[in-house]
Amino acid sequence: MKRSGRGPDCPRLVFVVLAGSIVTALFIFLTLQIFVISSHQTVFARHDDGRLLMGGREETGAKVRLEELSTALLKVTEQVEKLKGMLLTLQSETKVVTAQLGQHSNLEQVIDGVAKEIKALKSERPVNLYMGGSIVMCWIEYFHKYFFLDSRDRGVTPHLCQGTVWETKLTEAVAKLVKPGRNVVDVGASVGWYTNVFARAVGHTGRVLAVEANPRLGELLTRTLVEYQQVEVVNKALGNADDKQVFIGNDMSWSPGNKVEKEAAEGRVPVDYMKLDTLLHDEAWHKVDVVKVDVEGHEWQVWQGMQMTVADNPGLELFIEINSRRDKGNGVDSKKFYEDLQRKFKKMYSVSGDDGSLTETSASALLDTTGNIFLYLTN
Repeated sequence: MKRSGRGPDCPRLVFVVLAGSIVTALFIFLTLQIFVISSHQTVFARHDDGRLLMGGREETGAKVRLEELSTALLKVTEQVEKLKGMLLTLQSETKVVTAQLGQHSNLEQVIDGVAKEIKALKSERPVNLYMGGSIVMCWIEYFHKYFFLDSRDRGVTPHLCQGTVWETKLTEAVAKLVKPGRNVVDVGASVGWYTNVFARAVGHTGRVLAVEANPRLGELLTRTLVEYQQVEVVNKALGNADDKQVFIGNDMSWSPGNKVEKEAAEGRVPVDYMKLDTLLHDEAWHKVDVVKVDVEGHEWQVWQGMQMTVADNPGLELFIEINSRRDKGNGVDSKKFYEDLQRKFKKMYSVSGDDGSLTETSASALLDTTGNIFLYLTN
């Protein structure tokens, strides 16, 4: 005898299982949401005087807890990604089951709504955390990590904290040109953008020496780069002489610059001044593959102080920012500078900030340029 009704109950069973999966997904979602909200609102709080509270008590040395939070936030991100993938699968399965049942179901709308909430959760992660002491911890999506920045700086910090990829095409070009296992010196490391590019490019078999004259930036840079065992940060001002002391403006009010002054004054801090050749000798760097120089108008002096390094490393590659108008204002003979660069390297390229392309250039051509030019020199 035939059984009356709509047929086997298999589709209904699938429907029940699917509904249970959705409930599980919602539970995971709510758990993650509670975790993120508590991380943002409870783990970090500040007194009215700016002191940082962590877990209900004051912390002056919060480095360990910051690393723990960073790790926890990364785990949350991973779980959100997994949940997002599961919801995509559920969306597909729901359409199949709805078709099998032959009747209208609002499950698709429910899952679509949850997927939108997951997307919102991902975008609303606590990416910028004020740590007190004019320090802000900003999530840099490009590197998938936190940078420690000075909150008083109005030139770089606001851009990085809102998700800007700094010098996008130059960054991509440099990342492609620097190979694994290389020894790289980053002169004028600043907040560490290119230092991070170098650290990722050379990998664990390479080394990076980040040289930063500004003590405040050097301190923040060390915290930013803490997970890279192949990176060393040195607080020195480099130039064309040794055994000197100069003074660095440290107010950080506009941009994290490294203006070198010869005389002491209020707001300036003393820093050791030496040649790159001397620093590399002191740090036992016997082989150098890549040097990047970006020191806001002090490039000529740094170049003068690295001649032994150039001579001892015939395969050296150099990234250097030049600006003929700025050189003239600083009393630098641009013609002599650029011709000297060209004599020491077989190839001289300008790297386009628009598309990252390399265009071969010459000393004479550079004299006719305006603005900052990012050069790549190689043998």
